[in-house]
Amino acid sequence: MLNPFLVARFVFFALLANLSLLILIFAAWNANVTVSAGLSVSTTTIFLIFISCSALVFLMLGLAELLVPQVHIPCLVFECCWSAGLGIFQTGMTSILYFETRVYLLQALLSV
Repeated sequence: MLNPFLVARFVFFALLANLSLLILIFAAWNANVTVSAGLSVSTTTIFLIFISCSALVFLMLGLAELLVPQVHIPCLVFECCWSAGLGIFQTGMTSILYFETRVYLLQALLSV
């Protein structure tokens, strides 16, 4: 029987991989439509693409032990570090989105 912690870890990794892939697809689609319309791509879209790509890469590194048993990445420390890094990136993205929204609202108010 498998360890319940490992089962929960794999379930969370699967959810993170699925959601990161969906974010990557929709952010790339948004960037493609924006560029084809002749507009500049927003910072948040670029940041979303970066975060989802880095999450997928870190997930592959975190699960490398399943495919290659010789790889010994210290799981707990490595997973805590990349989780903290992604959290910091997402907090930065939220602040960028907040300030971009304020700029757009200010421009809309001044144009009226």
